[in-house]
Amino acid sequence: VCKPMAEEGLGVKDFKTWNRALFLKQVWDIVINQSLWARWCHVYLIKQSNFWCLPTNGLHSWSWRQILLLRPLAKEHLIYKCGRGDKFSLWFDPWMHGESVHTLYGHRVIHDSLLGRLALVKEVIKEGSDKLLAWGAINSASCVFNCGEVESLEHLFFHCPFSHYIWRAVLSMCNILRPISQWREEVQWMLDHARGHKFSALVRKLAFAASAYHIWLERN
Repeated sequence: VCKPMAEEGLGVKDFKTWNRALFLKQVWDIVINQSLWARWCHVYLIKQSNFWCLPTNGLHSWSWRQILLLRPLAKEHLIYKCGRGDKFSLWFDPWMHGESVHTLYGHRVIHDSLLGRLALVKEVIKEGSDKLLAWGAINSASCVFNCGEVESLEHLFFHCPFSHYIWRAVLSMCNILRPISQWREEVQWMLDHARGHKFSALVRKLAFAASAYHIWLERN
């Protein structure tokens, strides 16, 4: 019935599909938070929480429930580019291969990190020793793993012999045989090869997230 007449249908609009497209557009508006309506949603509906982890219940309006229920579908079509990391929640935005850190590791990871629920991505990438040295906060920017090099984000992930060995072993266990690249290239490779819900994709997501998380914990 909903097929075009050229395909022997009646040309009737598929309102279910149209409604879904409309609600997905509203999800996008909420994520980028630039319209007046999106800002209203953040102030009065999302409040101090995060859009991606809001519970869905019968107290919400029908349209707001539909928006919340479409979040899993929306995440499959979103690619987060963190940049400075000052826009995204460290725990709840799905910036890590389409999933949030909270979804992958649960609430305990927030408690263990000592960063708080409102932490942004920038809070785990802005304080390498090279930055602290420039600010005069420390006297040496040597790598904490005693390799003799200056610590930076690129060095820590995964050019330091300590982290390089760990990441090489993890890649091998995941049956991934390729050279280790710069941090941004590693992230991009994972974004390209760890999408979806197949077992291999889930293993890659968990392996990358766990490696980065535990190397950072060990560094601290």
